[in-house]
Amino acid sequence: MMIRTKLKIVNYLCVTFAIISSIVVFHSFRNMERKLDQRRDINRVVRGVFALTVLADEYMLYHERRPLVQWNQTYNALDSLIGIGPREAALRSYPVNLQNNYRDVKSLFSRLVSIHKNPPFQDNPELSRRLESRLQSQILIKNQELVNHTDRMERRAERELLIGQKRIGWIVLGLIAAVCVSVMWLTLLVRKDVVRPLENLIKGAESIGKGNLDVRIDTEAQDEIGELAHAFDQMASRLKEAMLSQASLQQEVRHLDRVATMGTLSAAITHEINQPLAAILSNAQAALRFLDNERPDPGQVREALHDIVSDDKRAGEVIRRLHKMLKKEELKSEALEVKDVIKEIVNMIQSEVIINNASIVMDLEERIPAVYGDRIQIQQVILNLFVNALEAMTSQPAGTREIRISTRAGEADSILVSVSDSGPGIEGDDLEAIFETFYTTKMTGTGIGLPISRSIIEKHNGRIWASNNPEGGATFTFTLPIAKHTAF
Repeated sequence: MMIRTKLKIVNYLCVTFAIISSIVVFHSFRNMERKLDQRRDINRVVRGVFALTVLADEYMLYHERRPLVQWNQTYNALDSLIGIGPREAALRSYPVNLQNNYRDVKSLFSRLVSIHKNPPFQDNPELSRRLESRLQSQILIKNQELVNHTDRMERRAERELLIGQKRIGWIVLGLIAAVCVSVMWLTLLVRKDVVRPLENLIKGAESIGKGNLDVRIDTEAQDEIGELAHAFDQMASRLKEAMLSQASLQQEVRHLDRVATMGTLSAAITHEINQPLAAILSNAQAALRFLDNERPDPGQVREALHDIVSDDKRAGEVIRRLHKMLKKEELKSEALEVKDVIKEIVNMIQSEVIINNASIVMDLEERIPAVYGDRIQIQQVILNLFVNALEAMTSQPAGTREIRISTRAGEADSILVSVSDSGPGIEGDDLEAIFETFYTTKMTGTGIGLPISRSIIEKHNGRIWASNNPEGGATFTFTLPIAKHTAF
């Protein structure tokens, strides 16, 4: 079931529950209000009956007019409560015959007043007193019955009022319990169908952010969260394919950059190989001459052969270095002495430096910690910086073309490698832009050498930047962390 459908059902149930609860509470309070009105009326009746009995007793004792007038006023006031009126039905719902006793009291009291005004037996006062005494006794009995009736009415009203209060209390308690249960059920529903799947999605996103592209949600839910999870899994799969494709493309571009750089150094490479080949040819010709003598000197021939072997090893070393730089291979992290890596590159480009009438000054600290990285990639960065420095100095006079490379300890457990030239420097707007892909200040440049160098250094958890020298020229500096195993 979709989450929106579940929420609609919950919404409808809440609205229905709220309507039913409102109706129940409304009727309960209306009933309680009626009970309270009835209780007030009964209290008025009780007070009125008590006043009638007191005034009747006072009249029977003193035969004064004042209690009689007050009795009549009180009786008329009570008549609106227990007589024929709109409240009669409420009072007559009690199982007591209050109205009959009330009317009997009126009749008896009226007869007593009439006897006092006009004695029926003028010639026999004793008989009149007897009749009066009998009426007074009946009035007292009826008054007592009225008091008993009102007491029972009052107690019953109290009980019904208490029952009504308890009923309202139970209703409110039931509503609170129902609300709590509904909230707990809704919380569990949201927790199960929304919160937990979202937590899984958040964990998956965090895993992808850390580089784990194999994470999958794999949910069986068929709701909106399930659709989101399936979309997330597809995104992770496509992102992994894209990252693998990008990594492969970056590796290919770095390889092509090395090939292009070595192509730029073709004259120096040719010179490096031709020197040992020419020496081999010269020594071989000398050995042949020594052998053509009438008495060949084995020592001279042996010396020539030793020179041939040495020059052959020299040529093989040049070819080996070129092959290592040009071939495609998996990246391999290892402990590196930066000064050794720099010396290898300097030896490789020494002929190119001489051809360009330039010189290299090395200022390498001997006691500098090793770094952990890929030798070929770091060589590629240094080689790119050397080639850029040589090209930047082509417009300078021959005697002023100097490349200076230095190493020193940096901050935060890192080392700094700097390559400076004596060229014209870099325009201010180009200092940051030169590291952007395809941005170049050279007529024949591709604009990928420095961006590749930056990507290599950043992959080694370092950084690279350029600055202009106060005396002219530019300096490229990069950092490499010390002894930190970086996984590529």
